[in-house]
Amino acid sequence: MKHTSLLSSFASPQALVTIYPVWYRIMFKQVTSNSSIKRRLILVGRLKRSSSICAIAGGVLLAAKVDLNGYGFIFLALSSSQMLLASILRKDQSMIFYSASLFLFVDCLGVYRWIFS
Repeated sequence: MKHTSLLSSFASPQALVTIYPVWYRIMFKQVTSNSSIKRRLILVGRLKRSSSICAIAGGVLLAAKVDLNGYGFIFLALSSSQMLLASILRKDQSMIFYSASLFLFVDCLGVYRWIFS
C-alpha cells in the first residue's frame, strides 16, 4: 500500500491545473461584477508601482552622495506613504504596521534631519 500525504495530492500539477481555472473564474466574476472593488484594485496597483519608482529614485539619490541627496529622503517618504495608503486600501494589517513604522521612524526622521541640519 502506497502512502501519500494529503498535501501531495493537493499540490500535484494536475490538481493545480484543474483548480486554478475555477478559482480564476470566480475571482474574475466577482471583481468585474463589483466596479468599486475593481477601481480599488487598480488604484492599489498604481500606488504600488509609483511607490516602487519613488523608492528607487530615493535610494539612488541617497547612494549617489551628491548635493541633492536630501531629496532622496523625500522620495522615500513619498514611497512609504503610498505603500501605507495601498496597504490601508487592501486592509493588510501587517503591511500597514510595516509601512507606517518605516514612514514615521525612518523617512520622517531623515527629512527632519535634512531640513534642520
